[in-house]
Amino acid sequence: MNIEKAIEVLKMENELMQFDPMTGEIEPIELQNQDNQDLYKANLVAIKALTKQLIDENCNPFKWQKCKRKNGSEFLKLIYYSRTVDGYVEVGRFNMSKQELVQNEWSLDEIYEVLKNE
Repeated sequence: MNIEKAIEVLKMENELMQFDPMTGEIEPIELQNQDNQDLYKANLVAIKALTKQLIDENCNPFKWQKCKRKNGSEFLKLIYYSRTVDGYVEVGRFNMSKQELVQNEWSLDEIYEVLKNE
């Protein structure tokens, strides 16, 4: 398991802890028992530490994400980790050119593969 996957799992665990399967409602962590509250807070600490480690290892706060619109078209989103908000913030978007020359030479997937490895 890599750091990014560990962060995703910890976030998912925190979300699941607040979900009541009997009612389908979200139960705020503040209303749960002390053990659940402690586990939730420990996960937040771990997420923060892992995110910081990820940034320190990469030495690059910027990251490309491949996204899909509701209409099915794809685009690339540039995000960066902001310590101010303790999370990722969108910087900008890249949409493929409609020019035939570009479309014949590069696909969005090929561009994404080149960018994510830099």
